[in-house]
Amino acid sequence: MTLERFCELCGFNADEEKIIAGYLADEKINAAGLEICRLCFEAPERPETFPEPVEGDDLAKANLVSAFYGIEYAKQIHASLGIPQYILENGMRDIAIWSRHELRDKGVFGIRRGFHWINVLYRAVALRFGRLECNLTRGFRLDELRDEAGNLLLKKDDPLIGLHIPADGALDIDACIDSMRKMAEFFDWYKPDYHYKGFVVDTWLVDPLLAQFLPPESNIVRFQQLGIQYLIQDEYDPTFWMWGTRDPEKVANPSELQRKALAFIKSGGVFKYYGMYIPKERIVKTAQ
Repeated sequence: MTLERFCELCGFNADEEKIIAGYLADEKINAAGLEICRLCFEAPERPETFPEPVEGDDLAKANLVSAFYGIEYAKQIHASLGIPQYILENGMRDIAIWSRHELRDKGVFGIRRGFHWINVLYRAVALRFGRLECNLTRGFRLDELRDEAGNLLLKKDDPLIGLHIPADGALDIDACIDSMRKMAEFFDWYKPDYHYKGFVVDTWLVDPLLAQFLPPESNIVRFQQLGIQYLIQDEYDPTFWMWGTRDPEKVANPSELQRKALAFIKSGGVFKYYGMYIPKERIVKTAQ
């Protein structure tokens, strides 16, 4: 794949493409990226830890180079699993997301924290359908989930479609529903014997506290209304995800949510980490 096509699929702009071209022309960075690619993607299984032939900012740059070279391995992996290449290409936008995260948070254009996720996408452990991504398999991780009336909704290891929300746009409710319906169509075709009960997502975006900071018609509130929330963790620091950096004070032109959330944290408030279960019948139309 050419660099131009890689950047087009990832959503990199012309200036970012020039930066990547500079990394490829840098003998040290290029060699490190090739080594990371070889060790990560030639192995039959995704590595538990990732190679670091260089350190610091150079590692972030080399990981981005590795993502470029690794796309050929990813195409082979998807083909071997019978997964259409367009699904891989849809997920490549995460490469630009993580590169910009690194620039905003650490001041270097590259991939560090998100490199594990690139491996997940390249190995088809997660797939993107429109606005949302999903895992090929996901069991319910808590012992059980009940509704307000005490009715059992889920028990441990019940099959689900696990969702992920890429940080590259508004959480448009119609786009999210369309994504889940596309996932359902894919699973019906690719895994017809996977009798999942619905969709599940673990994210700071489903903390019910956010509804206090936002109008009822906001995308986040409407998304929360799709499912049943449940507590995972009593204390959680959403700083990186909510502001795209560990220093919210650096964010220019913060949103209404960011302003209110920062005031809440400064006043001693604590966010919690939630999951949300969306029953299949709320999304997928079934034959009568």
